Amino acid sequence: MDPFRIEFAADGVDEVSSHEGEELIICISGEVELTYGAEKTTLKPGDTAYYNSVVKHGLRALGGKPASIYGVVFMPF
Repeated sequence: MDPFRIEFAADGVDEVSSHEGEELIICISGEVELTYGAEKTTLKPGDTAYYNSVVKHGLRALGGKPASIYGVVFMPF
């Protein structure tokens, strides 16, 4: 497992990607939009998301303000 923290700029672009494994993310500040396949979900501070990262996914800040998350990636090798 690899933990990480990401700070999103207020004007960031949602770039989707995919890779082997699973991810858990926790919104720490601001509002974050999670794109997962064709779905979009808004996460607010304290909200979490857990997903299979083989599905294309991406994150970006919403509301014209910066945002941040903590995350953990599990890679099965």
